[in-house]
Amino acid sequence: MKKCLHCGEVKPLNQYHQFGSGKFRPECGACSNKKLKETNLLKLEKDPVRYYAERLYSSMVKRLNESYKPANKCYQGIENKLGTRDKAINYIVNSLGVQILQVIEAGEVPSLDRIDPQKHYEEGNLQVISFKDNSLKGVQNAVKKTSKSIKVLTKEGEVVYGSISEAARDLKIKRDTIYAHLDKDTTTRKGL
Repeated sequence: MKKCLHCGEVKPLNQYHQFGSGKFRPECGACSNKKLKETNLLKLEKDPVRYYAERLYSSMVKRLNESYKPANKCYQGIENKLGTRDKAINYIVNSLGVQILQVIEAGEVPSLDRIDPQKHYEEGNLQVISFKDNSLKGVQNAVKKTSKSIKVLTKEGEVVYGSISEAARDLKIKRDTIYAHLDKDTTTRKGL
């Protein structure tokens, strides 16, 4: 048990964050989190562009450092060509600050987007768009990479679809039905 320096409550040790040395912080986890939120709100109010530039940089570095994870597989081979932390954040603030403000004013959360997903995080290949739009763009790129066009033979004739999912939606059948009728030698689907 330990008394929180901030709120004064006595709480079990599992409710305190630890320093790298193993010592417990003087304030409990709840107070520490509250303090961090307040600090972030002050930073956000003082300079929203710099606040989001720092967050965008941190997110970029995290994705690159965790490119071994399945969710970040598309970042394998991608590098930070913006330089040091300070140089990168200054580039984001000075070159992309207006875009950050536009996204914030639209009520959205800013996200750093590589215009060409095959290229690195580098000057000229970055833009700030909403997190929602960036997520949608990522899904669309993944679909383009993994989807193969297929030909479906129907009573009316041959129809070419961009993907099995597209064919299933249009024909109002399950994708599994299409997979079950695959012609092993070609991309033509039989029996639909």
